Amino acid sequence: MKNGEDFKRFYSEVNEDIGLVSDVGHANINGQIESFLTAFADKIMYMHVHDNYGKGDRHLGIGYGNIN
Repeated sequence: MKNGEDFKRFYSEVNEDIGLVSDVGHANINGQIESFLTAFADKIMYMHVHDNYGKGDRHLGIGYGNIN
């Protein structure tokens, strides 16, 4: 699942209240940070936070990529 629509479909098909881990670096690669935080704020249980430049999953420290 790579975008909000994939996750919306998942939640519509599952009858359980399942939380999710928001991977900020992966969301940046897919251009989905703000949309995920907005659409799934009530589902986010944990966050995996790392930085990158939106192309590769470099797991840079916070402030060393282009994530605002």
